[in-house]
Amino acid sequence: MVCLIMSVKKRKIDDENRTFNTSWENDYLFIINKQKKSQCLVCLSVIAVLKEYNLKRHYMTNHLSKYEKYIGDARDSVVIDLKRKLQSQQNVMTKATTSQQSSLLASYIISNEIAKSKKSLSDGEFVKNCAIKMAKSINENKIASEFEKISPSRRTVTRRIADTIYI
Repeated sequence: MVCLIMSVKKRKIDDENRTFNTSWENDYLFIINKQKKSQCLVCLSVIAVLKEYNLKRHYMTNHLSKYEKYIGDARDSVVIDLKRKLQSQQNVMTKATTSQQSSLLASYIISNEIAKSKKSLSDGEFVKNCAIKMAKSINENKIASEFEKISPSRRTVTRRIADTIYI
């Protein structure tokens, strides 16, 4: 008995070159996100395979009862409102990340200056308190609150200096 093994090429979703139809935005309340995936504007779930059937099934099973009453211009305004809400959620996350990165960078800068001037490692808290008081004295409360997020404790300064030495 001879057994023939045939090589079968596996089908991949990426190879199918599926494109997003702009009418699906109004019909099924979906958009294409930054990762080039279809994302529901209502529940923010991501559908893996970009097929109209999949988007329609998601809309029909999860959101039809709430959004079927919107037709025409009302439907367009609902889509615009949902897009705006999604954008504002994404912006909040971006701002939080940027703030954390800025605080981390400031912590490294303070630690580097302390090391260069050969000061005590506990001077980081002193520098932080001075920066906060300076910002408040010129009525920059937003900047003062950003300074309060910086962590220049003695242990943190020690770690930051060690990080910069070994890089």
